[in-house]
Amino acid sequence: MKKVIISLVIMILIVGCALESKFGLPSNEKINQELLGVWLSIDKPIDTVFIQAAGEKKYKLFDKEMEMIFYSATIKGHRILNVISENEGKEVNIFYGLTSNKDTITFFEVNDKLREHDFNSQAELIGFFNENIERPDFFVNPSSLIRKQN
Repeated sequence: MKKVIISLVIMILIVGCALESKFGLPSNEKINQELLGVWLSIDKPIDTVFIQAAGEKKYKLFDKEMEMIFYSATIKGHRILNVISENEGKEVNIFYGLTSNKDTITFFEVNDKLREHDFNSQAELIGFFNENIERPDFFVNPSSLIRKQN
């Protein structure tokens, strides 16, 4: 999982761990063209990060070392990224908050310390988000990328 987190923000130092579940959020939002493009880290000079469409509702994020698929869902006005990964041969979903404007995107880990137990269903996962998303400690450890200018 650490490799997935490192890849998401491409080698940006992250403290802690984002929320994980075997259940994912519903994938019903079309891609946001604003996220597509070539990005660079604000925090450290690193390699280029690419975000491309991977269908109508999924994205592909990659650099020279890693590739991952994610999609977004909006809960109470907050955009959540659902990163699809694999851990010990099983699919796992890792959750991040996301804010964006034309030239900057910021990822936030969804605080896994707020979870009291494993989720038993997608409905329970959605309930967790609905009950906690307004908490000031729900989104932690921000990392930003800026759009690469040509």
